Amino acid sequence: LCDGNLPGEETNVGMSFGAAPNYSVRQVREVFPFYNEGDETLLDFLTERAREGDSTRLIVHGNKRIWVRTFTDFKNTDFRCPDAEQNELSFRFALPKSSALSHPCGKAEEGTHISPVIGRAVCKNCFHSMGNSLFGSPAACCSPHTLNISWGAFLELLIYSSSRFTLRCGHSLSQEACISFVVFSRTGGEVTVSIIVESLTVYDVITPPEKLPSGVDTLELYLKTEKEELLRCVQSIVGAIQAMTASQAQQQQASAVQTQPSPSNNQRIPKPPLANLLNGRGFGLGDSPEFGEDKGMLLLRRAADLLLLIPSLKTGEDLTILRLNDLANLVSDFLEWYKNGVFLAERRNGKAPTLMEITAFEDQHWAYCPRGHCGLRLNEPTSLVALTLQVSGLSPGSQRDSLLGYVRNDVRPLYETASKEIAPNDHDSIVDDNADNNEPMACAEERAQGFPEESMAIMLGIEPSLLPDIAPSSLFISSVLDALDILANRSPASKTTFKHAMDVMLPWDKNGVATVTVEVMFPEQFAALQYIYTGGRVDDMLLSLSRSRAIKPQGGKTKSEFFITLDERFLMKQIKQAELKHFAEFGPKYFSYMSHMYGKAENHGKHDATSYCSSVLCKIFGVFSIHVKRAKRFLDTPAEIRYFALMENVFFSRRADVTYDLKGSQRNRTAVEGSSVLLDQDLVNTLRKGAFFYCTNDVKSILMDSLTADAHLLSTSSIMDYSLIAALNEDSRQLCLGVIDYLHPYTGVKVIESKVKAGIDTVLGHAGRDPTIIDPVSYRIRFARWLEGCFCGVPDKSFAVRRAMAKENRRINK
Repeated sequence: LCDGNLPGEETNVGMSFGAAPNYSVRQVREVFPFYNEGDETLLDFLTERAREGDSTRLIVHGNKRIWVRTFTDFKNTDFRCPDAEQNELSFRFALPKSSALSHPCGKAEEGTHISPVIGRAVCKNCFHSMGNSLFGSPAACCSPHTLNISWGAFLELLIYSSSRFTLRCGHSLSQEACISFVVFSRTGGEVTVSIIVESLTVYDVITPPEKLPSGVDTLELYLKTEKEELLRCVQSIVGAIQAMTASQAQQQQASAVQTQPSPSNNQRIPKPPLANLLNGRGFGLGDSPEFGEDKGMLLLRRAADLLLLIPSLKTGEDLTILRLNDLANLVSDFLEWYKNGVFLAERRNGKAPTLMEITAFEDQHWAYCPRGHCGLRLNEPTSLVALTLQVSGLSPGSQRDSLLGYVRNDVRPLYETASKEIAPNDHDSIVDDNADNNEPMACAEERAQGFPEESMAIMLGIEPSLLPDIAPSSLFISSVLDALDILANRSPASKTTFKHAMDVMLPWDKNGVATVTVEVMFPEQFAALQYIYTGGRVDDMLLSLSRSRAIKPQGGKTKSEFFITLDERFLMKQIKQAELKHFAEFGPKYFSYMSHMYGKAENHGKHDATSYCSSVLCKIFGVFSIHVKRAKRFLDTPAEIRYFALMENVFFSRRADVTYDLKGSQRNRTAVEGSSVLLDQDLVNTLRKGAFFYCTNDVKSILMDSLTADAHLLSTSSIMDYSLIAALNEDSRQLCLGVIDYLHPYTGVKVIESKVKAGIDTVLGHAGRDPTIIDPVSYRIRFARWLEGCFCGVPDKSFAVRRAMAKENRRINK
């Protein structure tokens, strides 16, 4: 990598390919001075390349990438030098004689005889049009002025030449160019040194932001999504009514032209085969009323009114009340009418008509929490977490109206059945495992039976409390300093858990009441981190968590569930119990590290990740356990205790052309065909083509310091198997980074697995293979060394000046 553009000094970092095991590229920094007596000349450089034999070097500087490829051909002995009248420069530009040194042409060091050097030069487009070969272009002998120019000055000319310098093909030297020098050695072989100049993309490195990203109207997005879901539900009802009405009309026409014998008094009408299904829905099939077309038209008019009303609603509260009243009444009346129509059709024709799936008219996962006065979704764990964080009330931003669909206390649902079903009961409670209460122990034990058995309090080494009905923690965060004190463990906060249990109502099922229990690990510390990250606007975060959808990320082998909020600012990942237990030990170190990071950022007064990089960790904002106890028919809602980690989405609002998941291992790290996420071995193949993660020298230095500090934190916490996720966008020239999956502890099971695999490799003769499981310290070293080679710092014109000034400042400070 050529570095600097000062008379007298220029720095170069070169890459030679194919040296170290597992790492196919070796980066070497060199200094190329020029305009000084004794500098390496172009002839010296060509002679050295001819002496070392076939090789490939890559030189980068500014916005240019220069390939230097050397190839020796001992078979081509018929080549003759061009005539003397063609002895001219292969590229037409005038060099001042003062810049050419008096190095005699035809002689090289160590007595190697060099015949006249033949040169060819064309632009990159002409090079491709000639089939990626320069032998079709005119050749000429290089003049002494050309060969005696210093190598550093020659590179400067290639990188920064103006458009007035032209090549033999007539195009400007400032474009991408291909230059070839043919050197005839004393052994009779022909050595071709090709220099290819290409444009270079230097990326802006984007690390995880320290503040909550803005630029999205979450409330408007969520209201739009809710309205679309309601409209689809009503439109499904309209379609079902129209289909049943059409079927009834056809039956009436058939009855008018056919005479049907009346059954005898002793003939028994068989029970309809749908009886069990309809009874299962809670409908009686005794004396069903006659199927009426008028009632169908009435239902259509009610549905049409809702289709007009839904788009005009402005708040989540209005949508929630509509679900509990107008829509619930419409669905109930429609299902009764639809059931009677099916029953009548079976009685008349002896067979059931074509049925529509009646569950399509219901959102089986939508639930109403009477204690929280808001709507929830049992299949979206973020919405359950949002309500729990809201109830904790540890920061001023966690207000009740921050949730989508919150209903004020003075607004009561009009639907009588719903009102009866959703009345809060004694199971709605809040638990702080470090609190005291005077409630009788027998009653407390009875009410605590609804909580998960695997309490986080036990994992934290806290004596579990059986007193659920107590107020939330009295700790209150009102400033960044309060939050930093909590993270740094300088406040009264200690190891605690916060548990919230609630009964929720499923409006479309008469017996649909589920019990939801959410427990939060380190609630005060996470509340402090959320406060700093959101700038005190925790309500924005809770609103984001109100809705989410399941996703299946590519690239990893995990079978965990993933959810992303609809505004795509947060991710929630299911974690294993072992990871949850290990976080009880890792948590204090993590919070202290975050306190140091944000404290340093506050001192610098910077929160812009593009100019200040303090950590590359994808931040975790909560660790939770969720238990949903529900009716048996909701089999797609897991009943067991599940554990989740809430984290930021490092790729929010970023579009990626190529994404890599990097661990530093070369074993079994090749992506399957068609995967959108590539792995380490795929990157190795890319590095061999010179496609590094290019950034400026300053950015790489700061980035590697941050990655080293992050990896040190994880290794001292016995964590391994984490990854660096990297996404490149060519249009914006951005490289987004984040360290993810750093909750895997190095347990005894991992130790045994590592030794077993190492033994198998030894037996199979693969003792030198890169192990898949290594201890945290070795993992950190391998991880940092691999990334050091993946990122390439590209110097610019001012780098040498900045480096010299830094040295001078260090000398003065001494």
